[in-house]
Amino acid sequence: MIRMIDKDGDGQVGFDEFYTMVRGHKPPASLSVLENKSAPIFGNKSIPSIAAVPPPPTGSEIIEARNAKRKALDEFSRDNNLKPESIKRAYRRFMASDKNKSGVINYTEFCVILQVEPSQQCEKLFQLYDYDDTGMIDARELLVGLANFTGAGKDDKLKFSFMVYDEEGNGVITKGELIQILKANHLATLEAEVARKAVTIMSQADRKGDGIITFDEFVIVSKKFPNILFPAQQRRPQN
Repeated sequence: MIRMIDKDGDGQVGFDEFYTMVRGHKPPASLSVLENKSAPIFGNKSIPSIAAVPPPPTGSEIIEARNAKRKALDEFSRDNNLKPESIKRAYRRFMASDKNKSGVINYTEFCVILQVEPSQQCEKLFQLYDYDDTGMIDARELLVGLANFTGAGKDDKLKFSFMVYDEEGNGVITKGELIQILKANHLATLEAEVARKAVTIMSQADRKGDGIITFDEFVIVSKKFPNILFPAQQRRPQN
């Protein structure tokens, strides 16, 4: 049933998708309760309601792009015998080489930080993350995505993804960094694909309304919404 109505291929059923299933393809009713009320207030700032965020883009191209990433990441991880510690070492190599703090790598750097020989398989995976054909990809997005296919446990993935985007090392991430985590974990190409998920998480975690989430809040939300942060991926068992 989920496969039948999951139009954006993220393994979850949104309100629009659910409404369409229940009401037999009638247009979804507006979430008037959310639209007409003020956004919940936490501290001195308001957090936008889910109704204020445009629905995520859907379509076969988005599903195909996610499936292509899923297949490439799984095969690359398996064929190169990547383990959770392999990804952590790769991240440390990336941090040591990223002198200008650009956050991006080229194909040669991709092979170096992952310690793999250039191959057709490597090129294919690299190209899947090179959205604008610039010859550069976001290293953090790739590494967080790969972490889902190395047999890492949930706690390990939580710590790693938070650490990767906590650039200041001060134990907090912003909404923008949360979106990047979600984008990496959901194998999305566009931030718009996970924007609503970010609003849901921020509304639950950012109780002070300061636009940031601590690691403890991140852990609490991960227990409340496990599939939003880490959707089910094809994982190989850890040896």
